[in-house]
Amino acid sequence: MANVTAGSKPNTDWASISLMIVSGLGALLFFGVALLMGSLSIFGRIYPPTGDADPTVMGMLAWGAGLMGAVLVPGFLAALMRLTGWHLPGWLNFGRRLALGLAPLGIILWVVVLLLGNAFSKDAFWGWALLPPLNALAVALPIFFLVFLALRGLNGSRTRRWGWWTFGLTVSPLVIIIIEAFFLGAAMILAMVAFMSDPSLEWFWMDMQSGTPSTSSAQQLIMTLEPYFQRPEVVFWVIALLAGFVPLLEEALKPMGLWLMAGRKLTPQEGFAAGILSGAGFALAESLGAVSNVAHEGWINLAFMRGGTDLLHIVCSGLIGWALVATWNDGKNLRLALTYLLAAGLHMAWNAASLLEAFYADWTVIPSVTVPVFSMMILEILVMGMMVILLFMNWYLRKEMKWIL
Repeated sequence: MANVTAGSKPNTDWASISLMIVSGLGALLFFGVALLMGSLSIFGRIYPPTGDADPTVMGMLAWGAGLMGAVLVPGFLAALMRLTGWHLPGWLNFGRRLALGLAPLGIILWVVVLLLGNAFSKDAFWGWALLPPLNALAVALPIFFLVFLALRGLNGSRTRRWGWWTFGLTVSPLVIIIIEAFFLGAAMILAMVAFMSDPSLEWFWMDMQSGTPSTSSAQQLIMTLEPYFQRPEVVFWVIALLAGFVPLLEEALKPMGLWLMAGRKLTPQEGFAAGILSGAGFALAESLGAVSNVAHEGWINLAFMRGGTDLLHIVCSGLIGWALVATWNDGKNLRLALTYLLAAGLHMAWNAASLLEAFYADWTVIPSVTVPVFSMMILEILVMGMMVILLFMNWYLRKEMKWIL
């Protein structure tokens, strides 16, 4: 509780109040979405839909929303206990030794979950019944393992940690999605203006004006536009947007909860923890949204690859958080700039490697090495490099090696 002196009013703990509001409302929202999607999943199983709605996907979205609501509850409880002066129980501590001891088993469990999910996804009933909870576990396990690995031995306020986790899971993704949607919408408008001036697409605009576009029209449109996406200038701007602008934006805004604490007395260890938890929250929201839309063929590949993307978000945000607080403390702006470029560069390399496979799947880089193989090699190198960075930063901050930087 805030300290009170004679003749003064108690200070209002706005940070805890904000955490309680955001986590409480977020939990209620996600639990409501989980209830709605779960009901639609059950209804769709009893009365199979005639359209594209998949009851299994609805179930996966329900479990994903339920998981997001559940992991917001500890933040609400931590804020409530801080405001009321209650002592936080040990299970609200991110760095419990028991959890750290069991964390390595989480990777083994993750592999088992992936294999079970892949087996059940091939059966209509068992896929509907068991893939949704397995999908939630497949997304959550690597994230929690990486968080415990990164925070091992680092001290800090538990309430603050839950606050950074909550903002990374709720506020940061929302703000980033709004900004990205704005620029993506602007890019789509420019593309439509360019397409409208193409005589070969005149039939499509007339079809749209009639108000009854057909499936064959959509297929014909895809065939007509395919050559556009093979043009070097189009590929360049797509990669510039997704592998340039997006990483720069996300790495700046993911640790938004930490930005709001500028001016407070924080240690570099706390800054690193803030970045790790912000990135982990963002990774959980993004991965659940991505993997939960693939219920059958290709699920295991996407779920496995998201583990690497989770590592990317966690490591890059951890670096930014550490550099922010260290720079606030000693004013070394060059370190912050270089760290930001490193984090954004890792993110750019990851996105670029993924996009190259989409655009040039049939190309050969060198004899016997196709673009997909080359992209996978790049991603594997990045994963190993980021794991080294994660482990080194944890070791360095625990030892507080003053001679670095």
